[in-house]
Amino acid sequence: NAIAVWSQTVTGVADGYAEDVRQAAASYAGYARAGIQEAVLPVSGRPAPKYKVYQPGKAPVYRPAWRRLLHWRTLGWVGGSFTTVAFTAIFGFSPSSVQIITARDSVGLIAQDQASQAIYGVFGGHGVQRIDFSAPTHYKAIDVRDPVSGLVVNGTAGYYASAATGHVGRVDLGTGHVAWVRSVGVGVRPPVFVDGRLAIVSPATGDIVELAPANGHILSHRSLRGTPNGIAETAGRLYVPLVRRDQVAELDARTLATVRTVGVPHGPWDIVAQGDRVWVTSLLAHVLTVIRPERTPSPAALWLSVQVPDISANAGWLAIQGMEWVTRISPSGQVTRIPLAEPAIDSLLVLGNGKVIVGYQSGEIDQLG
Repeated sequence: NAIAVWSQTVTGVADGYAEDVRQAAASYAGYARAGIQEAVLPVSGRPAPKYKVYQPGKAPVYRPAWRRLLHWRTLGWVGGSFTTVAFTAIFGFSPSSVQIITARDSVGLIAQDQASQAIYGVFGGHGVQRIDFSAPTHYKAIDVRDPVSGLVVNGTAGYYASAATGHVGRVDLGTGHVAWVRSVGVGVRPPVFVDGRLAIVSPATGDIVELAPANGHILSHRSLRGTPNGIAETAGRLYVPLVRRDQVAELDARTLATVRTVGVPHGPWDIVAQGDRVWVTSLLAHVLTVIRPERTPSPAALWLSVQVPDISANAGWLAIQGMEWVTRISPSGQVTRIPLAEPAIDSLLVLGNGKVIVGYQSGEIDQLG
């Protein structure tokens, strides 16, 4: 009923509502009008500030002053050189080093080629295109029929996962030709490379599957109990979160045999490998926990400020999405917070040199650091 009262008050449409709901909405509107007309004096003796009710979709978007001033496009003139020096001292990079390009579609995924420094993005869910900040329009997008939810690039081959269709496929990034498509189960998570094989996990089937990159043939297969979700690889081991058991399974990458299981906080979801450290997000516990090596110096866990954050690991670097920030951890353990131009991002990638790339729904792509 409360929702119905709000809806009727905002839209002014009373048709279809019960009599008691219409009366409640009329009373609420009367109280609101009375509140506008009468100045209410609190204990301090000062009149309460007036408020304004905006039409749906017409309310102004609030942006904190610090975020308006720290937008990359204004840092060049706000505060002059002092602001630039202070910003560089605090965040470890100069505002002038930020590179920005804008695409036509939202940037849902960003991946770096494992065989080179090339960067690729997934635009509008289907277009795979190389990202070049020095020549944004040089490369053309390759259209993939399946909606892409995960991407791994190795040389001229791109391997995608589609959670919606359960497909995994290989795309020739030079010609745009789709070499093969394999169905492994709805909800399939992004793949990883291990010893020349492609390892994939499907929560729907509870399976971990290893495919031949050349033709997509199944090389090995194993079922895991506890709803496997996500996969990471380091030092010849595979790590798979078991969502329903609050565990992470450590598997031998060659045989898929279980080496051990590690208990983690409630709600394990995503997992990445930062060098020899493996980090897993626990959504219900709101923490990011390191589970390898067993004796890891403090801190062994980080609190999460975003319910389902993007995380990225590359060559010993780790990047974690936060509220209007990206937290970056270097191979030596140094922690840096990098401010974002906008509060919400659609994609996140940390490069092998420590720079961070973020993509927004608007199509803007920022390279920071």
